[in-house]
Amino acid sequence: MRALLVHNPSAGSGRHTREELLNHLERAGFLTRYFSSKDDDYKEALAGGNVELIVIVGGDGTVGKVARHVPDRTVPVAILPGGTANNVARSLAIEGDILGLIAKLQESPRKRLDVGCATGPWGSWKFLESVGWGALAKVVDIGVPENSREVQIAQGRELFAEILEAATPSHVCLDADGRRIE
Repeated sequence: MRALLVHNPSAGSGRHTREELLNHLERAGFLTRYFSSKDDDYKEALAGGNVELIVIVGGDGTVGKVARHVPDRTVPVAILPGGTANNVARSLAIEGDILGLIAKLQESPRKRLDVGCATGPWGSWKFLESVGWGALAKVVDIGVPENSREVQIAQGRELFAEILEAATPSHVCLDADGRRIE
């Protein structure tokens, strides 16, 4: 089976190397092309087709980044949790050691994974895990300087209060599962 592996080598602990992943995928019966999520050439490879499985090794950021660029939604995507939080993988009940998961890829159950699209003044943006707008999104976008966790939380709250005080309400329409919510 032809697979395309997109790997974030610095996600989480960064403990699995390119060679190790390719070796285990080969043993599991996959002919695999490797791409680092740090380079944009994986996007061209995704668009090129001729692949029967897309394997993503990384955290939520990597999973979202790659999933947004998959043009053919009929090609299965295997998510192997290599990040810190791994919210997407956990929400799909994908748990365990990456190498053990690779060994079971051929017979793994398939689950549907939707990619959403948010449209607004910024244009259109595909998302996987979440989308945000308004005061909270602005705080996340601005960020706070590196510091202790307690100081960052306090600075974030302060920044949020300032932005929220200056914010104006906006009208929002959501189309989800065939329903319009305003």
